[in-house]
Amino acid sequence: MRLKKGFQNPIAHLKVLKEKLCASSSLAEREEILKQSEPVEHALGHSPFWRSTLALLLPDERVPFLALLATGQDEGLLHGAENVPFFQTLLRELLDVLKMVERFYAPIGGVVGYHLTLLELIEPEVTENDSKEHLLCPETLDLTQSDATLDQSIRWGLEQLPRLCEIYPIGGAGDRLDLQHEATGEPLPTALLPFCGYNLLEGMIRDLQGREYLHYRVFGMQVRTPIAMMTSREKNNDQFIHTICESHQWFGRPRYLFFLFMQPLVPVVTVDGRWAYTSPLRPVLKPGGHGALWKLAEDHGVFDWLRFHNRQFALIRQINNPAAGLDNTLLAFSGWGIGMHKQFGFVATDRLQGASEGLDVVVEREESDGFSYCLTNIEYTEFQKRGLHPEDPACPFPANTNTLFASLDTVREKALQNPIPGQVVNLKTTFPAGAEQMPGGRLETTMQNIADTIVDHFQERLPRDQWNSLSTFAVRNSRNKALSPTKKLTNPHHAEVETPEGALKSYLSATAELLKTHCQMDVKGDFLFFYHPALGPLYEVIGQKVQGGILHPHAEMRLEIAELVLHAIDLEGSLIIEAEQPLGHLDAQRHLVYSDQGGKCYLRNVQIRNRGVDFTASSPLWKGGRIRHEAFSIQLAGNGEFYAEDVTFEGPFQIEVGPNERVIARMVEDHLAFERIPFSQIGWKWDYHFQDNNKIALTRIIL
Repeated sequence: MRLKKGFQNPIAHLKVLKEKLCASSSLAEREEILKQSEPVEHALGHSPFWRSTLALLLPDERVPFLALLATGQDEGLLHGAENVPFFQTLLRELLDVLKMVERFYAPIGGVVGYHLTLLELIEPEVTENDSKEHLLCPETLDLTQSDATLDQSIRWGLEQLPRLCEIYPIGGAGDRLDLQHEATGEPLPTALLPFCGYNLLEGMIRDLQGREYLHYRVFGMQVRTPIAMMTSREKNNDQFIHTICESHQWFGRPRYLFFLFMQPLVPVVTVDGRWAYTSPLRPVLKPGGHGALWKLAEDHGVFDWLRFHNRQFALIRQINNPAAGLDNTLLAFSGWGIGMHKQFGFVATDRLQGASEGLDVVVEREESDGFSYCLTNIEYTEFQKRGLHPEDPACPFPANTNTLFASLDTVREKALQNPIPGQVVNLKTTFPAGAEQMPGGRLETTMQNIADTIVDHFQERLPRDQWNSLSTFAVRNSRNKALSPTKKLTNPHHAEVETPEGALKSYLSATAELLKTHCQMDVKGDFLFFYHPALGPLYEVIGQKVQGGILHPHAEMRLEIAELVLHAIDLEGSLIIEAEQPLGHLDAQRHLVYSDQGGKCYLRNVQIRNRGVDFTASSPLWKGGRIRHEAFSIQLAGNGEFYAEDVTFEGPFQIEVGPNERVIARMVEDHLAFERIPFSQIGWKWDYHFQDNNKIALTRIIL
């Protein structure tokens, strides 16, 4: 670490300074403390320019500016600033950053505490392993095993949906994806990554719609879940998120059900203790990690907003993990959390060699009055410090997926105790420090480590078979239905871990299980299968709508529909079924209402033969754009219905069905004929109901 002349031990000095600042009670007192610090005296004593500049600042500007001098940045970020064009404008922008850092990180000492924390993480003290701390493998509810416990959890999750909100931290930089606007080349945030035909944000809303629609079908009630999104200024993330939501008319939901709030961009510090900067007064800023979520939720009134909407629990989903919405994961996870009165929970999965993933562990500590237990996450940057070796095949700990469950009252309370949870630094990237390039990082905090303060105490060591009594919990699902992150572009010299290609393979692996096991379909080879989550989202529900049949090699099915009968289909080529309104209808305010008025399709014993997808022209497949030689396409407007039984479709077909119209395809004297019938009442619907064993059964009702 670069040492400033006359300032030979920056960490020790800043520790003392931080303690004084945290003990102070006013701006004036903090200002005097900072002026008396050695590096500030040195900087002001040698620079009349900074003395005169300081005299022009307001009190709430002087304190963070003096704090910056206390970290020694007059020899880096501020060096030569007096000769910079537009000095006043750049200084004002820098002061805005400093005030934000001072305010947000006030619990750890503001600007000084932020810088000190990074220095301590960059050069950690060598400490002996705590002999009283034991890291144990958590007990998990296994979502891969269909049994009574899983079925009960799913039912709880569906029943308790009206008590649940969703929180999306979507302000990440996504630098490794190198995502750009096709026309302008402008950098884009992760949320806009196209995946399987929809950007990642759209995909999460669709997943939520699928569970809300299932709730409507089972209980007959409308549920509109409030959604809080933590955005950032990085790559105009907040602006793009607003644009997506507005262009989609807030996804058919009232605007008041969305709460968008921004996480701060924070300074990057290089390994030699300088703030990274592109030129004088221009620091390099990056999002400070998802751990900002809880403090920001309090600061911005998110918790009060959710209480107004009568929500007591939250599902927290990471934007770059589309797999989490598949099948039973979210319903069983939230159901177990609410039904078992838990305060916090993790979705875990099997570890994958080479992936940058944290591990879920139970921390057991021997204390003077007994034992304490905490189920939490350890980030991969902390493995060595905590004595973990995940590359060892014998390592028992599951991978963390960053899909979380939280009691809102609990995390609100714990955020006061631990406002900056899970502090880590990642030094893999280099940043400019003037003319040099240096490894560096920002103080990142992890949202999952709010669990560090959710601790249970017992007088005796708790037997493993009683760990269900802990306030925290974990469920475990297969990777293809729990974790397929899209963090970086594919490198031909490396594995597809954490890439969109890898995520697509994981998704298709999950759908292969769906088609073969639940739908009893004969899958002959590679295929493409995409569907609206409202078709299920539970595989056991989809398996009652899609039954039997054959998928020939390279077949494609796209089912943008919820009310479907697809039995004994024989598909060679492409089948596209798209309902304009798959979930119901829109009211006068253009808000989505779940109802029977969505499009419907009935195909039984139908053969489809066409040339299908041009796979070469459709690359990369993960984006979802398809170039097709031929396809059999059914487009359903409004509540339109299409029927075909014992029919063969050869070659390309584009069938359009209007609202209040029923189209029936028949074979008449070896010729295909279509009958169009106007109707005033829908022809059929699925009735959903729970059986005594808590499984959902469907019965097709003819109206």
